[in-house]
Amino acid sequence: WNHRATVAEARKREDGKYVVTLKVQAEKVSTDGKGKETQEPVDVLVDIGVFARPPGAGEGGEKVLYLAKHRITQAETTLELVVDELPYEAGIDPYNKLIDRASGDNRKKVSLLQ
Repeated sequence: WNHRATVAEARKREDGKYVVTLKVQAEKVSTDGKGKETQEPVDVLVDIGVFARPPGAGEGGEKVLYLAKHRITQAETTLELVVDELPYEAGIDPYNKLIDRASGDNRKKVSLLQ
C-alpha cells in the first residue's frame, strides 16, 4: 500500500466543535516474484484518525478524537469529520496496521483555518 495524508485542515464551528477536512491518497501495488509491479484497484477498509496533543507532548501524550474505519475506493478521497476538541494531527492508517512503503506520511499536522 501507499497511503498518505495530503491535506489536514480544521475550522472551528460556532458550537465549539471542529470540522476537519482530510484529503488522503491510497494506492495498491502488487509485485510478482521478479519485481514487476502492477497497479491494483483501490478498495480497502482502513482506519481514519484525528488526534489531539497537549502543547509540548509527544505522540505518547496524544488523545484520540476520532478513529473509525472508512472504505476507500479511489486514489484520492476527501473526508469531513467533526471532533469535539482542537485537532493536532489527522491521517489514514495512523497506526500503520497495513504494509505501507512509506508509513511516515500517513499522518499530517492539522492547520487551523480562520
